[in-house]
Amino acid sequence: MSKEAKSGELEYEFRFPFSTYAGSMLPLANGGMYLTGSFDANGPNEPVTLLVARVDAKGNPDVGFGADGVATIQLNTGFQVGVPWGVMRGPAGTVTAALVINRTIGLARLKPGGSLDLTFGRWGTIVHDFERRASRYSAARSSNDRRVIEDTRNRDFPSEGPLAVGAMDNGIVPAPDGGSYFVRDFGFGGPPWSILVHFDPDGFLDTSFGDSGVVYIQLPGREQTVIFAAKSVEGGEGNKIVVVGWAGDFGSPVGVVARFHSDGTPDDTFGEQGIAVVEPPSGRFPSSMLFTAVHVMPDGRIFASGRFRENDRQAGLLAGLDATGKLLPSFNGGEVVIFDPLGADEHRLDVNVLSQPDGKIVVVGSANGLSENKVAVLVARYMPDGSLDRSFAVPKGWTTVQAFGSALSVPSSFQFALDGKILIAGYNADSPTPWVMRLSN
Repeated sequence: MSKEAKSGELEYEFRFPFSTYAGSMLPLANGGMYLTGSFDANGPNEPVTLLVARVDAKGNPDVGFGADGVATIQLNTGFQVGVPWGVMRGPAGTVTAALVINRTIGLARLKPGGSLDLTFGRWGTIVHDFERRASRYSAARSSNDRRVIEDTRNRDFPSEGPLAVGAMDNGIVPAPDGGSYFVRDFGFGGPPWSILVHFDPDGFLDTSFGDSGVVYIQLPGREQTVIFAAKSVEGGEGNKIVVVGWAGDFGSPVGVVARFHSDGTPDDTFGEQGIAVVEPPSGRFPSSMLFTAVHVMPDGRIFASGRFRENDRQAGLLAGLDATGKLLPSFNGGEVVIFDPLGADEHRLDVNVLSQPDGKIVVVGSANGLSENKVAVLVARYMPDGSLDRSFAVPKGWTTVQAFGSALSVPSSFQFALDGKILIAGYNADSPTPWVMRLSN
């Protein structure tokens, strides 16, 4: 397409340099990016393969990275499958990528040429499994003795196995100290809480954070607390971590936003004891809502996006909160935004939410035509007051896009390029090769 594409129009699209699960992306200053993917293991005792590619702005592999642009990392997770779960910048031009399955996470750090950085983890990689840790914490809670959760920072391959967690889009969240944060829930039938974990710059558990490296998140009086995403924030009040998700039972959850200090303690100036609950819009009961992505503005305002369900209707969801955890009166009149312009179709704004330098909010998710078995990438842009920006995809303020003409285009990651263009990665359910789309802003 022409570079003169109008706001919201597709400018360019290309396929990943490998055919497998679509992971996350990390834009680069030259217009290129890192892309992640994974291959399943060949057997129950074989390693899962994490793939990291570096491409230029047109999707051409960078032959100076890995083997023809792709680095291949073997991770022994104990599972035959794994999901690529984020990539972030590291020191001295390195990148750290993650792969997640259940409560197990594998991390790898690569040098600029694509080889493993042997100073990271255990010779370049590290695997963490939190399943056992969860059972130890449950036992500690029942006995009122949390000291049974032992120090897991031992770098000499503890016999009980290593440690773990995950998140949504770009799930590996950079921490100000050069490490990273992850969040993960334990699913129905498991413990009712989620965990927030801090890894140090070398990929090991930071035992000075929370309870021996882990913060256990549970909204009091709720059946389940599920945390999907986290963002770290550097501000005048010190470093903070914001996480979002939902709490309650699966049939009628409410949105949850929580904020923590850099040591893992709840920020009592936010919500109630560090947790803010966002109820459905006025008069919209029975209904359910959950947040799956979060963005924090420099002034402390928080924007969380996700899904809203009312009877058989599912819509996209966007909420603006102030620095104390209250809904912003200046954003949609203090109500959450419900996005459902296409009638009975299913809408989600659950991939990611980010702000432009001018304060406009861009959210990405999907529009599912359930009756017609169609899925399209959904992109919407909002003004700082919560109204749709009608200058985007004129005159609607939103658009749907299908990659390579596929009627089953599923987004998995959204980031801004450094020039402000909208980058979306995903896959076609009818094609094994993931793709990247670039839209004009």
